[in-house]
Amino acid sequence: MKSVLRGGLLFCLVLLLMVSVQNLARRRTPQTPWVVYASDRSGNYEIYRTRPDGSNRRNLTQHPAGDTIPVWSPDGQWIAFSSNRDGNNDIYIMRPNGSGLKNLTRHPSHDLYPDWSPDSQWIIFSSNRDGDIEIYRMRPDGSQVQNLTQNRDDDLLPLPSPDGSWTIFLTGSYEGRLRLYRMRPDGSLPQRLLVDEAHTGSFQWSPDGQWIVFSSLRDRQYEIYRMRPDGSELENISRHPGDDQDPQWSPDGQWIVFTATRDGNPEIYRMRGDGSAQQNLTNHRRADELPRWTPDSSEIVFYSERDGSPQVYRMRPDGSRVTRVPPALREVYRGEFAPIIESVWRPLGLWVLGIVGLAGTLAARFRTR
Repeated sequence: MKSVLRGGLLFCLVLLLMVSVQNLARRRTPQTPWVVYASDRSGNYEIYRTRPDGSNRRNLTQHPAGDTIPVWSPDGQWIAFSSNRDGNNDIYIMRPNGSGLKNLTRHPSHDLYPDWSPDSQWIIFSSNRDGDIEIYRMRPDGSQVQNLTQNRDDDLLPLPSPDGSWTIFLTGSYEGRLRLYRMRPDGSLPQRLLVDEAHTGSFQWSPDGQWIVFSSLRDRQYEIYRMRPDGSELENISRHPGDDQDPQWSPDGQWIVFTATRDGNPEIYRMRGDGSAQQNLTNHRRADELPRWTPDSSEIVFYSERDGSPQVYRMRPDGSRVTRVPPALREVYRGEFAPIIESVWRPLGLWVLGIVGLAGTLAARFRTR
């Protein structure tokens, strides 16, 4: 079995798990919004539904196994998630009220990290069923399973473009580097986007699909870059001696927030899409990190130890009105930041751990149906 994913690669994987579902929030309507999240309040991880203010909470799964990583379909009709209730990790779907539960994969290997095509017609996921980690897709009823990558290296973390015309993903090499590729939704026309061997970290589409923003070690430290979907117009947009990582584009396309260690400890910064107007939003002696946008771009949720213990806070996009998340919402946000240890890739020598709960980010979990 391959041991390609190790060391620094694991760090990037955890970051990417936190990032990539963010783009699913590109479609949102205002009627009767719900939030879905994973919580261990009952002793094991279950998937819950609640109103955005924390009211009307309901356990949707009610099973002693671990149910994690819920992801709304863009049309709001289904929730896909990962569960080990049959002894290994499979991909399941259910209706927003918990009905219609179905195991889609039913395979002895590990199937994990579901995502949806923008038109809700396909579910893409990662699996080791062919001996290494490959990217697959299937219909929402589990039919037409297709291996999209069929590459000797490990392929993981697919992220569709907002219009569904391309999917970007990472390929891991035996040298321990992650390289960014793109392909058509059916796996055709695979193309490496960056020609050098620089290590690629977290990545994301711009809301309009015109840019890809990502972090990279190509300048001997982590910087944030942007490029066109075909790899052209590559540009370092953060340009600072400190490490800049985990870029998150606001759903309205106006700002990119990111974590930087420019002042000796992690702080949250923002900048325009071209790297201009950079600003330290937190400016605190304790660590502030892992920023995530709310779906309407009105607030930034982040993780901080400023009060002496790890807590979740929120603030305005300009850094004002920093407050701890109120009690009614604390469990919802805890679902985003709680340490969840998943041994799903353990047979591959990989532990996905630490912050897997962020794989279904707040923005991805808001849906209105």
